[in-house]
Amino acid sequence: MNAAVSSYEDEPELERPRTRGDCLNVPRPCPWISCKYSLFLDVSPAGIIRFNFPGKEPHELRHSCALDLASLGGLKLHEVGSALDVTRERIRQIEVEALAKIRAPKKRRLELLR
Repeated sequence: MNAAVSSYEDEPELERPRTRGDCLNVPRPCPWISCKYSLFLDVSPAGIIRFNFPGKEPHELRHSCALDLASLGGLKLHEVGSALDVTRERIRQIEVEALAKIRAPKKRRLELLR
């Protein structure tokens, strides 16, 4: 385990956040890489772990939390791509897919989420 993350775990007063409000006082980069909003890694529904920034440690990320990025407001596609280590075009594709899911009728939306 990397030193930055283990140092947070050694601090007994630092409790795992349960709400976004709890996250606001957590030091950045966020030490909770298992959080679903962490940008450090993704876990597929099959349980496969994908490291989004191979060769980097969590403390080396400029942005560590998707919620922090969202709170910045309307970012440009290339800014989001840079934060997620993917191309601008891939972010555009993800945006199109997400909007299609939102606009789909409720029954179809449930199927798309599976």
